[in-house]
Amino acid sequence: MAVRRTSGRLRVLVEANASVGGVNRGLENISVSINKRRDASREISRNVDRIANMVGSSNEVVKRTIDAVKSMEELAENLNRTIGRFKV
Repeated sequence: MAVRRTSGRLRVLVEANASVGGVNRGLENISVSINKRRDASREISRNVDRIANMVGSSNEVVKRTIDAVKSMEELAENLNRTIGRFKV
């Protein structure tokens, strides 16, 4: 009778151990998945930062281009005035 109880308890312990092993494997899979998502999120964040920097650089180039165009307009107006003085 004691042997049967011990055998039954051993079987329960073996099953419990197998269940715990399955839970551990599941947790490991979840951990791996979370780490992959974290790495992907970091990569996305780096790319967003790069895009933001590129936009900032583009804005600066556009501002300089606008300033250059305004300067050219002023030069053209001055040139037209100067040429207008020489009309016969």
